[in-house]
Amino acid sequence: MSRKRNSLMSGGFAVLPTRNASDCFSCGRRSLCLAGDLNDSRLTDYDERVQQTQTFQPGESVFTMGQPFEGIYLIKTGFFESYWVTEGGGSKVTGFYIPGDILGLESLGQESHIYTTEALTAGTVCLVPVSMLWENTEASLALTQKMLKFMSRIILSDTELIYSMATMNANQRIATFIFNLATRMERAGFRKGELTLQMQRVDIGSYMGLAEETVSRVFSRFNDLGILSINRRNIQHYDLDKLHEIACGGDLPQ
Repeated sequence: MSRKRNSLMSGGFAVLPTRNASDCFSCGRRSLCLAGDLNDSRLTDYDERVQQTQTFQPGESVFTMGQPFEGIYLIKTGFFESYWVTEGGGSKVTGFYIPGDILGLESLGQESHIYTTEALTAGTVCLVPVSMLWENTEASLALTQKMLKFMSRIILSDTELIYSMATMNANQRIATFIFNLATRMERAGFRKGELTLQMQRVDIGSYMGLAEETVSRVFSRFNDLGILSINRRNIQHYDLDKLHEIACGGDLPQ
């Protein structure tokens, strides 16, 4: 977890990030964005109103718990994680995000953010103002339809996580985590068969309900059995079919 978390527990808001000029029409991530299905006339209006591009360095917060909700953030580049802080000062990781994902959806309808989200790597995001989501226009309706698809995917992922924490052993949980992350990254255009874990083992454990030592032990076991090949945070090879089999309750290879 980021060393900056203790300073965020007091309720301090994030420092404003660097903003660079950009263009939705030339964006390489347009197909993954909410604006991917907009025609040129709708995209022109969208392009003029979206706040592009906000840049964050590792450990910097996109938004913090209690910060006024201004809109949702579309990830163009980089990796991010979200977490909430308990009254006792502890924290619980609630999600990891890659290019094409949306930050802040859980706070729709709220006056302030319910999680803190920060960058795991250098990354860029675009802010879609909340006002754009509530307008009764063709462009807003098109955005809402695509946003609902994202939300459906998130609900399914959260349901799977709850199920895994209630019924799965450590091997199944880690297999599920790697399978889902690898599948998402392949869908986002990353190279198939390779994976870099930008998050720390302790954060994976927080997210999956496991101790850090257990996470490390399972990774080592999977490496020894040839299910994946891992060197620190770099996975050079993984057997997606075998990971899915283990996640579904299959036995480990002998």
